[in-house]
Amino acid sequence: MENKPLIEECLQLLEKLEKEFPDKPDLEALHSVTGIYATLKKYRDRINEFPPPVRLFCEFIYAAKCPAAEMATFLDYLRNHPVAFSSAEGGTFLEKRQRISAVAERAGLDPARVFHLVSMARLKGILNKKNDLAEDSAPLIVDYLG
Repeated sequence: MENKPLIEECLQLLEKLEKEFPDKPDLEALHSVTGIYATLKKYRDRINEFPPPVRLFCEFIYAAKCPAAEMATFLDYLRNHPVAFSSAEGGTFLEKRQRISAVAERAGLDPARVFHLVSMARLKGILNKKNDLAEDSAPLIVDYLG
């Protein structure tokens, strides 16, 4: 549970970044980093201070934009089956898609959504190159679901 406060703070800062970004940019304030842009820079700087695995995990959670229950189901399944999405060398796209679809069905999730989440998780380093759960991601999932 040592990462839980970091995860919560990082997710809050990511949300503030998105919500507080002005609809109409003020190029002068942006260039001089004053006003709201100074605040946004502080948020971004703080986010960048988090350990990379925490930051990337939070960026994955936030960017997924899926309901909390759906994310929890996906992460719980991944935690309990760390090699569920493992891909064989030389496997075709269709084989990968069918394998993910079968896993999604077992997990009770929409296959298209799971395919998207797996792709995002790999981009953010939650899954390694073989689509297995990355070592440093397992404790983050435990703390997030905790």
